[in-house]
Amino acid sequence: MRLFAYISLLLGAVCATKWPEDTASKADTAVDTDAESDADSDSDSDSDSDSDSDSDSDSDSDSDTAVDEATGTVPAADCEPGTVTWEALDQDAEDLTAAFSAGDFGAPVAWTLEEEGVLTLCDGTWYASITVNEASVDIVGAGVEKTTVSAGFVGSVITARGRDLGLRDLRLIEGVADYGAGINLDGVAATFIGLEIADNIAYESGGGLYHDGGDLEMTDVTFSGNSAVQQGGGAWISGLWVEGDGVTLSGNSAYFYGGLYIKNGELSLVNSQVTGNDGAAGGGLSIDGGNAELTTSSVTDNVTDTNGGGAYVLNGSITLVDTTLSGNQAGFGGGIFLNDYAESEAASSTFSNNTAVTFGGAVDVAGGCTFASDASVFSGNSPHDIYVNDGLDYSYDGPATFSCDDHGCE
Repeated sequence: MRLFAYISLLLGAVCATKWPEDTASKADTAVDTDAESDADSDSDSDSDSDSDSDSDSDSDSDSDTAVDEATGTVPAADCEPGTVTWEALDQDAEDLTAAFSAGDFGAPVAWTLEEEGVLTLCDGTWYASITVNEASVDIVGAGVEKTTVSAGFVGSVITARGRDLGLRDLRLIEGVADYGAGINLDGVAATFIGLEIADNIAYESGGGLYHDGGDLEMTDVTFSGNSAVQQGGGAWISGLWVEGDGVTLSGNSAYFYGGLYIKNGELSLVNSQVTGNDGAAGGGLSIDGGNAELTTSSVTDNVTDTNGGGAYVLNGSITLVDTTLSGNQAGFGGGIFLNDYAESEAASSTFSNNTAVTFGGAVDVAGGCTFASDASVFSGNSPHDIYVNDGLDYSYDGPATFSCDDHGCE
């Protein structure tokens, strides 16, 4: 997926080029013939020393320009602060510093990329709204603490249509749009590494991210303080396959589905946190017709007035492995609400101090759903751990508080 052919220039001359192109041209064409003559007359020992030095230099260059084999993406930019460069595939680097510096809060630069390449934004805050049209592009920063891209509350920060997109080591903030205020993707296979997506506002859905179609891989990505008037405050996803490692969803809100909403897709989260999100249904996670698996993760302190404080599952499934649901609150199903033939399994997981106003402090099993627990712990949930109303099946092997009658279990 990643664009390997032009990596060798990205971390070298690309970032060193600061202003006019003729400066780089003069530097490239300057040749010290006297120095070459002196080098030819050096002794063997000096020649050996030069050879060793060249070898070291080559080794350093190879190390600097290598693609990250673990992720298959361009590494974080190591470049001069306050510069922006664009390097199209098989072309010389272009200095865009002046163009991007023209942006301001409330008046961001609108920049469109329509060919394959790498856009590098070095240290600084850049006011820009960037669009990628039918091209494979990497947009790379120097780190979330160094490179910020703000749309200044005018449009989405990043918009992409078709092909592949890689985003790495960036802080993306202050976007406003109907859909996908932070990032808006349509039919894009995307890789996110080392991102903070914060304080974006969607008038419809997907405050931090709106992703309609295409696979998504995320590593060390944080969604915080994003909001949506309708659905998916942190993220709204209708994707084929979504995988996250080290993902954090915190403090996001929406009318429905405060943290993350996924429709008809496969979601896998490892070493991730879903905390402090709120929505009128599905405070933390919302699974609509898809399947989710959380491993060594936590879902804590999420809130909804209706169904599923921690997670709301509709005609889909959620599997928990070594995962904690704690301190979540809802009208029904403080930890998890299962509806419309949804399924849930919990292995070696913990349900603690979750609260429901009516039924199912930890889990509310409704609408022909199934719930099973293996070696999981239930404690401090209120008004009870599990409520089963017209559920097809339920089982657990640990201590839990509930009782059953002709109308179901609570």
